[in-house]
Amino acid sequence: MKTILIINGEKYWKDYFAGFNVVQKKVQTSEFIVKNAELYVIDENGVCKPDVIFWRLGAINPEAKHRNILELIEYSGIPCVNSASTLLIGYERLSMLNRLKKLGLPVIDFNVATNTTQLKNLEMQFPFVAKVGNHHGGYGKSLVSTEEQWEELKDLLFIHQDYVTTEKFIDYQYDIRYLAVNDKV
Repeated sequence: MKTILIINGEKYWKDYFAGFNVVQKKVQTSEFIVKNAELYVIDENGVCKPDVIFWRLGAINPEAKHRNILELIEYSGIPCVNSASTLLIGYERLSMLNRLKKLGLPVIDFNVATNTTQLKNLEMQFPFVAKVGNHHGGYGKSLVSTEEQWEELKDLLFIHQDYVTTEKFIDYQYDIRYLAVNDKV
């Protein structure tokens, strides 16, 4: 029976992978090793030798350890959804946007500063969105609708030692995401 390793996923994933040995581990409490070209994942619950990895880590600031883990997954040749190489690109927001642009895909125009001392140069026509670093899933973002909000946000952003982007606010009603696994969506 093949082993599917779910990294940081919701507990319900076992229901979607009947007929497989489904193991769930958190990247924060696991160690990854490659020995004799085989990938192993170890935590307090034991050792897992995955056949497939389902990477569900998101909405956190990526650490060097996460990049190292993805490089080990890529090196081991274990299939990973999304692929480890894609996840490596996507981990760094600016790298991801650069790649999308090079592929000719639409990218929302944005302004970016590597230091909060330059926030005065990022203001756009209101409303706009300010994003700090690589956070995803709605974290590290703020909608700025007035000059007063922008001034308050600049004071808060000062404590972050990361880059800041601003981009036009897109008014929308729904954000739809779906994942297809075999015959289930």
